[in-house]
Amino acid sequence: MERLRIGCCVSVCHLVWFFDRHAWLLSSIWIFVKILFGLIIYVISFRSGWEVGGWPGSTSTSSRIAFEFSFGSMDRRDDDAVRSSLLALRQRDNSAGPLANVAGSSDFGATTVDKALSIRKVIVEQTLELCEVDELPGLLRTGLEEGLRFPVIYEMWNSLPMNRDKLFKRSFHPEECDKICKLVNLILEPPMPAPTADTEESFRHFWDTVIEEPLRFFYEGPWLAERNRSSVGAANGCRPDKVVRFCFHRYALWRGEEKGPTTPGDPRDELLSKLDWTHKHLPFLMAYYTRACLVVFCALHMVVNPSGESQIICKELILFDTSRAADRLELVIACMNLAKLLKTMELVCLRENEESDMPLIRGRSGKIIRPCGNTVEKKYPDAALYMRVAAVYEATSSCPNVERLLHRRYLESAIVVKKEVVAKPNNYGQLIACLECLCEALQWLHREGFMHRDIRWDNVLRDRDNAEKWVLVDLDEAIRTKDCFESHDLAANSHAPEMTIGSHDTMVDIWGIGYLLKTSHIILDAKLQGLMEKCLYQDPNHRPTATKCLEFLRA
Repeated sequence: MERLRIGCCVSVCHLVWFFDRHAWLLSSIWIFVKILFGLIIYVISFRSGWEVGGWPGSTSTSSRIAFEFSFGSMDRRDDDAVRSSLLALRQRDNSAGPLANVAGSSDFGATTVDKALSIRKVIVEQTLELCEVDELPGLLRTGLEEGLRFPVIYEMWNSLPMNRDKLFKRSFHPEECDKICKLVNLILEPPMPAPTADTEESFRHFWDTVIEEPLRFFYEGPWLAERNRSSVGAANGCRPDKVVRFCFHRYALWRGEEKGPTTPGDPRDELLSKLDWTHKHLPFLMAYYTRACLVVFCALHMVVNPSGESQIICKELILFDTSRAADRLELVIACMNLAKLLKTMELVCLRENEESDMPLIRGRSGKIIRPCGNTVEKKYPDAALYMRVAAVYEATSSCPNVERLLHRRYLESAIVVKKEVVAKPNNYGQLIACLECLCEALQWLHREGFMHRDIRWDNVLRDRDNAEKWVLVDLDEAIRTKDCFESHDLAANSHAPEMTIGSHDTMVDIWGIGYLLKTSHIILDAKLQGLMEKCLYQDPNHRPTATKCLEFLRA
């Protein structure tokens, strides 16, 4: 045992002597092992998606762990030096890429920070050619090419669904990802409705977030988004639940119907019922409909059925279940491509001067007129005017050949009336038929104590259901004869002269009949020429009554 202890002591002494004489070699080996181990950690983290925030300078990254394990903790000066070197190397690598000159700056810091905005700038300037309806699903699903994908850091990249590489790419620089956070949050954390939500109102904010916000991100240009908050259904002919207007609010190229889980009605059928096809050069209109979290993108287009009749078809393109992050990402991609398509559709409408099925018209006194489908909504600027006009429409509901009130919308100070056809008599026979219809309406109005006071061709339309019938529209200026004591500020050249002076009566409408004859641009025979002159007498007491005019026309 004594010999064993002596042997161990001698061995220890030899090891101490060896370490003392060869310390430089062991130190070198230890440093080499540290460097090798650090590089192995970095390579594994890079290939496995463990990278969190970038290069040294971000204390939460595995790359920094590797550097500090290999070289020890760096002071701030060394850390900045390494970062500057790596940024310079990355700048050199990016210079050959597709976005090398997008940011318009030679400073890499500015290029990095603005990378997401630079990519967006390239995307929003792109357009898509109009294609066949059957090609739209593939077009809307098309992702970004590799050089145009938005950079995201590890936390975002790892949280995104597996189809993330259609729109995003992983980045080593947290600062270049800041501008894209909002778009990523639309995918990862939208404002989901409560589990117990079952009404349309409870889903509206969610629909606006997942559908409208991505479209706004990718569409750079003016538009007007309108939401119909009325509870009146499609059976009463309201405008769609959501309409987005382009080209100075003239064309409704994107529209939607929205339904909660328990809301009655078929949103697809309502899209069709609220569309009056007026386009000659657009092959389709883009639309969507929803039922709770299910969103369907579709195209509305006109086809000719085997019997030779024109028919509007709703073609479903893509179904999204927006309760799933993967489908929300696909919806963002579809909105990106939809924005490009809408710009092309907008250009076609402007170039071809297309007729809009839903023009936004501003009338007298701030009234807003919205034709939609087979109805027209008239919204008034104040409640007092709305109440007066709505009362006149209700009181004249039995009058023949007058615009029909379908329903009132009290909360919005609006009325909805039947939509008629914009037309004007183009021959002698049509002119006689039109005047007879108008005189029948005036005969009833005057007998009941009303006067229209604004008879001109702008307020005369052809009946939508009967081409032989003509209708007097726009009762905004109509009033009871007993209530008229003051002058009116309507245009003097198209209204009876006494209206600008003071009190007037039903004879102003007879002057309007003469004005229609005068501005008909149809050659009048002696019969109609004589009627025109009588109706346009300066003295209202010498003008014939509506009954006399009707008898004269039928004689």
